[in-house]
Amino acid sequence: MLRIFCLLAIFAWTAAAHGQPAPRVVFDVTLPQPEGLKIDQSRAKFVLGADGPRYLLRHYYTKSEYGNNRGDQHIDLVPIGPQGTAKPLPALPLDKMRPDGFGIRSICGAVIASGDVVVFSSFNENDNAPKPPPVWRKGSASLLRLAADGGLKTAAPVRPPGGREAEGYEFFHDINCLATPDNAVILGGDYQSNGVWLARLGLDGTKRWETDAMITPLVVSSLGLRADGSLVSIIRDWDGYPYLQRHAPNGKALVDRRLKRTVDSTGILRQGVVLIGPIDKAARASEVVFMDDAGGVLRRAPWSFHENPWADTLVAVGDGFVARVPAPGDNSEMNTIVRVNAQGKILWRTAPIRADALAAAKTGEVIVLDTSERGGGKTWRLISYADPQTP
Repeated sequence: MLRIFCLLAIFAWTAAAHGQPAPRVVFDVTLPQPEGLKIDQSRAKFVLGADGPRYLLRHYYTKSEYGNNRGDQHIDLVPIGPQGTAKPLPALPLDKMRPDGFGIRSICGAVIASGDVVVFSSFNENDNAPKPPPVWRKGSASLLRLAADGGLKTAAPVRPPGGREAEGYEFFHDINCLATPDNAVILGGDYQSNGVWLARLGLDGTKRWETDAMITPLVVSSLGLRADGSLVSIIRDWDGYPYLQRHAPNGKALVDRRLKRTVDSTGILRQGVVLIGPIDKAARASEVVFMDDAGGVLRRAPWSFHENPWADTLVAVGDGFVARVPAPGDNSEMNTIVRVNAQGKILWRTAPIRADALAAAKTGEVIVLDTSERGGGKTWRLISYADPQTP
């Protein structure tokens, strides 16, 4: 009887969700594109400061002589302000980030307490190999410190986990960056595509602690810092089961708990964490589950988009979150942004766009990178959404 009631609640919630109001648009600006280069939307990321997104980190490229997307490359930072963007900063010094011919594998950035920007990058020569193996499969990673105007202050190599030598197919993949209040940086992602890696680095690249990055069928799904400096992370295995972890500022493991349910999406909230996944093994419906940092369930709510769950990171806004969900119709590249409160209720939903990155400011605005095709080609637009104004 309880399951029947839950399913009826899901259906009622779904019908209501599609009638939600649209958000207020604060700004909608088109970003300039370097001449003769192509957009790499898969590498675009917001660079966060204490108050929210401060820059957009962009990657452009040309086709190489080997027919792939790693010829000439251009990486830069676009400042983000209350009313849009400013002129892009000078291109990042690729010669300080990787040897010639290396293809980018991962890139991310964060604004530290001093106002400087740190940028982590990982490259691998596999894409542009003019030499036979094993030389052409060697990797490289670095940590740059930039002034607010883009000027380079320091550049340091980042060594493989556990003191390994960078030999063979070695690279970091899908890394995310978080700045700590004491001018350090947290990095989290995959090593060699299938080994989880978490680390805390000084600005000179010195590792204060790191996980072993053993080869396991796990990926880093979500990362977040708490006021006491501890790191909360959600790790997922390839079957969709999540592990909730928390590390002290010195790297000591405080929580390491496997949650007994599969998930499609995860997020670190201002208080606790959130999961979206099937309500039962039959996967007849989906739900939102709010938990504390130790994995205790606080509350549940129906999720309205079970027909096509989106495996994505949920971004904290206020006491709730925002999420990308598939747009109605057959275009798999299009999606919409939904704003959800702390009780799991959908507050607003955008028109269909192609949101390749999203972030949230402490004031509640949601910043989205839209790479939809407009006017016969792909363009990059930054859109800022806010809650609708009440009469």
